[in-house]
Amino acid sequence: MKTKILSLAVILLSALYSSAALADTGTVLTWETPNGNWKACGPVQCLWSTQETERDAIDMVINDDRHTTRYIGHYGKCSRYRVSNMRSWDDPTEKVIRDAKCNDY
Repeated sequence: MKTKILSLAVILLSALYSSAALADTGTVLTWETPNGNWKACGPVQCLWSTQETERDAIDMVINDDRHTTRYIGHYGKCSRYRVSNMRSWDDPTEKVIRDAKCNDY
């Protein structure tokens, strides 16, 4: 009986740790517009207006210094960045990808 309880506790802790790890990271997607400005979509918002630089666009969609970003590659027409320190109210990666429409040319 003790072994079953211990096994169940390990499974529950593993599931809790896994979901917490997934919730801790998110995505920022950026792309250059035809006029040379930048748009982005991230955990806080997707930009409707353009910014002069990619960094400015990223700053607008993460909104503060608690997020750190790391380039991880291209996704369609977009550059993709991993974002750390996500909060429960931030948009998840799936929504960011859907809203950015990186495969639209």
